[in-house]
Amino acid sequence: MMSSILPRNPFRTGAVPGIPSLILYILGENILNCQRNMSKGLTFEAILDLSRETGLTEVYPASSEGIPGLDPHRHPSFLITHLPYTVPTPRPSPLPSARIAPFACANHYRELSHTLRRLVSLIGQRTGHPKSAFRVFSNSPLPERAMAHRAGLGVPGRNGLIIHPVYGSYIALGGILLPFPLDIPPPPPPPPPLSPCGPCTACLTACPTHALPGDGTLRKDRCIQYWAGTHGIVPDPVKAAWGPTLYGCPHCQAACPYNRRPAPGRRPVLRGRIGPTLPLTLLLGTPASLLKALLRSSALQLGWLSPLTLQRNALLAAAATGARPLFHYVEPYLTHPDPVLRDAARWALHRLS
Repeated sequence: MMSSILPRNPFRTGAVPGIPSLILYILGENILNCQRNMSKGLTFEAILDLSRETGLTEVYPASSEGIPGLDPHRHPSFLITHLPYTVPTPRPSPLPSARIAPFACANHYRELSHTLRRLVSLIGQRTGHPKSAFRVFSNSPLPERAMAHRAGLGVPGRNGLIIHPVYGSYIALGGILLPFPLDIPPPPPPPPPLSPCGPCTACLTACPTHALPGDGTLRKDRCIQYWAGTHGIVPDPVKAAWGPTLYGCPHCQAACPYNRRPAPGRRPVLRGRIGPTLPLTLLLGTPASLLKALLRSSALQLGWLSPLTLQRNALLAAAATGARPLFHYVEPYLTHPDPVLRDAARWALHRLS
């Protein structure tokens, strides 16, 4: 036991304690206090108070038990929250441009992660847990939508996205895996899987590639959003429906009635902001190495999103614009070392000819 190897209170002897014994005693008491706090954790009400200090207004707790990818022994519980984002209106441009989906117009996930790390620091100060005992997640491989549903943040819609009762699906999800259990009551029984949608099928109709079966799942092989972030040769039916897309696909969210209502509290995020469009001449005329530097700190500079993938997307977007002046920007890609870009260039030149 830690208490058995710590020095006794030097003041109890009646003598003036020496400096070394006093330092050892104070350090020992701090260690014991940390151990006591770590065994207790914090109440959820206390965590709510701390979250408000970081600017988070909604935080939802839940048990990690039964969530795929989570270890309930290491992280017995988790917190999940959201960052509502705005939908910027593209400005008219004389240059043919490629479109960026609203969630990627600024680095919402990094902004949310930054706030969550501040919350981890506050919780750690109160409990004595080191930062390494927590895990911050946002846009991660974890089943974040299932976790948001478990915690009561929202309900999945027909397109599989979480629908918040106020902000719809225009939210970035993120949270913290906690190294201690929370004193929360068991969640109520979940509502029917598609309860927020009722008979509405607007997102299914809006999907240009029919990638949404309607049961909350997604056919990745048909999904523009999936292909926009995956390096490979895009199937021709998806190419034909690509449109002026650089990254992301806005169609199913734009069609959702929950996203058309005014929602208070949305604010533009400035971190990594690049706006809703970028000129195709810039994207196709810039070497991949410089393009990566140009997009630094934005949502398009993610580790798993190659600049070559963005240039392939730009080639497909150029085909969709039909802008013949882009022909000379596309043509050099016919001899590119990457077969994925050569394939996209052939498609684009055929459409532009």
